[in-house]
Amino acid sequence: MQRILLVIVLTAILGGLAGVLTSWLVESQHPYSGIPEGGLVDPLPTSKLEIGKTQFDFGTVLGGAQGTHQFTITNIGDGPLQLEVARETCSCTVGKFLVEGKKDLEKEGVKDVRLKPGQHANLVVEWSARDTGAFRETIVLATSDPDRLQLQLQVSGTVLAPLVVQPPLVEFFPGDAKVVKKEVFLLNLWEERLVVPPQKGVWANEKEAARFDYTLRPLTKEELAGKAALEVTNGYLLTIQMREADKVKQSFTQRLTLPTTAPKQRSFIVPIFCASSQGHHFVGSEFNPLTGVWQLGKLNSEQTRTYSLQLLTRGATAKAVPQVQTVQPKALSGATITITPAVEEVDPLRITTTTSQPETKTWDLRLTLPAGLEPGQYEADAKITITTGLKASPEWVLPLQLQVDPSP
Repeated sequence: MQRILLVIVLTAILGGLAGVLTSWLVESQHPYSGIPEGGLVDPLPTSKLEIGKTQFDFGTVLGGAQGTHQFTITNIGDGPLQLEVARETCSCTVGKFLVEGKKDLEKEGVKDVRLKPGQHANLVVEWSARDTGAFRETIVLATSDPDRLQLQLQVSGTVLAPLVVQPPLVEFFPGDAKVVKKEVFLLNLWEERLVVPPQKGVWANEKEAARFDYTLRPLTKEELAGKAALEVTNGYLLTIQMREADKVKQSFTQRLTLPTTAPKQRSFIVPIFCASSQGHHFVGSEFNPLTGVWQLGKLNSEQTRTYSLQLLTRGATAKAVPQVQTVQPKALSGATITITPAVEEVDPLRITTTTSQPETKTWDLRLTLPAGLEPGQYEADAKITITTGLKASPEWVLPLQLQVDPSP
């Protein structure tokens, strides 16, 4: 009897041990085995970048100038941060990383870096002035920051030519005057003074050169004060005189080149436009001032295209209120034309002149040709007739030249 009881007890003990062992084996194979109820104790490390301003303005600089600026980027995450220069919008703007504490990266620079937590790098942007005018260039960085996979950094400014001609285009509107004079400022922004030798100028349009004379005199310190956004070293007042202005029947262009002792850009280039005695003219990339025709080029019959032109008026014609009356031929009657006052642009050089100037006004003309025009050559009878409201010249005619090709 005792043996039977002993066997029963041992069997129960062994069965209990087997159950505990089986339960342990099952739990040890579970995918979340060993994870506390609160989740992971140590989450995966992530990178996070920190940067101050992402834009820098170089201000106003001279053509040919070079500049650098540093953007500092810090890894404030707890994982490594990868940075790479992915794109530069212009070859004139180059970005490279300099990493403090790494001798091989402190001077040479690289296009990509890997920053440890707490480490920072300077992205040095090197920029060189090539063209005059306002500029804005962008460098795009690819990063491993999950919240900022792309980072855009911008540099901007305005580039001035070292030798400045103001106004940049000399315009003659003869009207009824036989002799017309214009004053032009020639400004030297180089640090060294320059000299413009007298009577050394060259006229590009030899056919019309006999109409012109010019004189030069140095500008005084008082006259130079406040003439440009940068300091002017010295300059000249150029006075151009045009004879027989009342006999100009067709508009033409002229250019006066004045050699100087400047070390790099050795000449002042003075562009000149002479309008016909009508007192108004059109300006645009497709407009031919010599023939007076708006040359619109080729257009597919399925295309809709918009063209722009400016109408400049001076003197008595500045009182005109231009409105489109007709568009010919009838095949172009579906065209849309608007004439609105142009928005005056602010001169960054802030040049002032003492020359007495006639009243002026500029208009923006926009022509939209719709799809579905009849294919063909529009030339002989193609024109826009504009009413002016002036008694002396109630209408202005703008000839057109256009070729419409059939759709493929």
